[in-house]
Amino acid sequence: MDWYTILFATRWVIIALFYFVLLVLLVGVYKEVSLRLGQKPGKDVIAYGRLRVVKPGSDPSLPVGTIFDLKTMTSLGAEQDNDIVLGDQFVSSHHFRLRWDGAIWWLEALNSKNGTFVNRQPCAPGRPQALSKEAVITVGDMLMELIE
Repeated sequence: MDWYTILFATRWVIIALFYFVLLVLLVGVYKEVSLRLGQKPGKDVIAYGRLRVVKPGSDPSLPVGTIFDLKTMTSLGAEQDNDIVLGDQFVSSHHFRLRWDGAIWWLEALNSKNGTFVNRQPCAPGRPQALSKEAVITVGDMLMELIE
């Protein structure tokens, strides 16, 4: 074998290695992007918040200190189609909704019979209200605290 043949073969091996590394990088980027884009808002995406039960009211299945993980959009009420089902006798079927906008939590009361209160102040139905950390939410006889 002469040197020209060896250099020719080496050049093609280096080109093949370059394209192989490029292919591995592209596959990795594709998997990362598809993983991140596969998560849709409201589809079991855990946000940066939890709700702790301070006073369970008349719900016998809810002990004090129970913690609920919140999704980016979480509905609460007595009906089974809510994300968090509350068994208190004064909770409406669709009582209120919590929404995370990436910076703060918003509470929207949903025309319940007994109202929703944040830090003992009534919430106007249909008008989202910003929540501070450790805000206390009163629903019927229940008290819940927004944590984290």
